[in-house]
Amino acid sequence: MVRRLPPPRRPLEGGNTWQWLPEAKPWFRLYHCGTRCPDALHRRTFGPLHRFDHHSLPAGVTAEDPDGRSVLYVGSTLGTVGAEVFGDLPEATICKNYRVTLVSPLSPLTVQSLVGVGSMKIGAVPALGSGLVSRKESQEWARAIYEDLPVCGVRYRTSHDEGFALAIWDNSPDLRVVESLADGVQDFQLVRAPPVLRRFRQAMGIRGIAVKIVDAANCRQCGREAGGP
Repeated sequence: MVRRLPPPRRPLEGGNTWQWLPEAKPWFRLYHCGTRCPDALHRRTFGPLHRFDHHSLPAGVTAEDPDGRSVLYVGSTLGTVGAEVFGDLPEATICKNYRVTLVSPLSPLTVQSLVGVGSMKIGAVPALGSGLVSRKESQEWARAIYEDLPVCGVRYRTSHDEGFALAIWDNSPDLRVVESLADGVQDFQLVRAPPVLRRFRQAMGIRGIAVKIVDAANCRQCGREAGGP
């Protein structure tokens, strides 16, 4: 019998942690540059929206966090971040505002591991990271981890392609956009970076997601920022 995800028993006891070092492999971020996310390192204070948002708002309320809690999500591969953004949609519609960046921490960054026995160590189950659990449940766990444990985020397997992802909270060390001697700052406008777009198409194709380039008028995210549905 598969154990259901229980509510967190507070205060949580520490479990397995994972550390991201400045010299380690950078991770990917795919983001829509606009009023809600003006740059590659912006951490979202509006929420809670997604799985590990830890915003301190009453149940059912979504707004700017009164305590300044914020979150940023990254993935270990381009395909994983693409699947996380577009995995629930029939196709990935990309406008000129979508960007891909590579980021690294400026100092060691420690997160709670929810991979393998890591979730069990804190009284949860692996479904917390990748399973079919309500956002209310996973966000309750995010708040508990943030408030009870000496970590600044979580590492988990994603629900779409079981890749690795990090939810990084406001109590983490600063991040930086990676720079390359050959290619400069690794923050690319996806539709105007042919090598990156080609890799993105390939990664999405493997995951059964078509990629379509659209103008801003037909972009779902642009519509949301403009007050559309």
